[in-house]
Amino acid sequence: MFINIRESSDSIFSVELDKNKTIKDLKAKIEKQFNIPEFCQKLFYKGTELLNDKYFSEYNINVDEFIDLINYNDLKTTVSINKQNIRLICYLKASDTIKKLKEEINKSKNIPIDKIEVLKSQKVIEDNRFIEDFIDDLNFYVNLLETEKIKLYLIDENKKETMFVDPFSTVGDIQKQLKKDFDYKFKYKGKFMKNWDLLIQYNIKNNDTIELMKLSGKIGVNIMLLEGTKICAYFFLEDKVSELNECLASVTGEHHYTFRFDGERLREDKTFSFYGIEDEDIIVAGGRVVGGCINVLKNRTIINSYQLVKEF
Repeated sequence: MFINIRESSDSIFSVELDKNKTIKDLKAKIEKQFNIPEFCQKLFYKGTELLNDKYFSEYNINVDEFIDLINYNDLKTTVSINKQNIRLICYLKASDTIKKLKEEINKSKNIPIDKIEVLKSQKVIEDNRFIEDFIDDLNFYVNLLETEKIKLYLIDENKKETMFVDPFSTVGDIQKQLKKDFDYKFKYKGKFMKNWDLLIQYNIKNNDTIELMKLSGKIGVNIMLLEGTKICAYFFLEDKVSELNECLASVTGEHHYTFRFDGERLREDKTFSFYGIEDEDIIVAGGRVVGGCINVLKNRTIINSYQLVKEF
């Protein structure tokens, strides 16, 4: 008999199977014909999951009915880097290893792979473990191993200061350490640095120099997420709206937000001053992509959770 498999509303296909075969046999057929690994398949009939060791005939499925297939081969993982409360979203295959996850973290944040420990329940996960082993919970935690401090020279209005810093510090951490107000921006090799970035992301080396530049036009913006969650962040009037996405990515791991101010959709290539945004104004953020539960952290404590939606 032919069995109708529905992977989504737009993807329907048929598989031939003897009704006296097991669900595991059906999954093997799907793997052979459509290259979806058995361990990545979950099959459901009217909301009930079909178990591997059960015979197809036990479920009394009619030939004109559908079995729903959820394909877990493309997986969205969340990573919390516990040292700085940074969250990342990584897209992996079920057959990828923890080492691959480390490589994605390295690609995103320039953190050396040998300085990354991936944890579950406070236990380190070995590099050769597969992502498929954690399908029920794809939230991972990362511990950054201790590393040697580097010496930096900071120049402020021709005054030169020396300090030793952890490469895993953020630019904001250095501002606090210097007891500078937030009207300063840091500049390295001609480019302004973002407060929420790790120093290591800029490939800063021992004995490098950072310029401190005092700018005017600082504003505090209230970013409203779904379900009323509010995040306050500081920008300059001449910063571009794209900075909002970079800021939220450091909290939620997502870069795919859209923004509105007074009902108007904001373009990422325009500045805050272009839209007349002032200190303490409210900007509403929405998501383009469907996501799972996103936890918003403050001082290492979850202060709210919300769901990303497709339309905004």
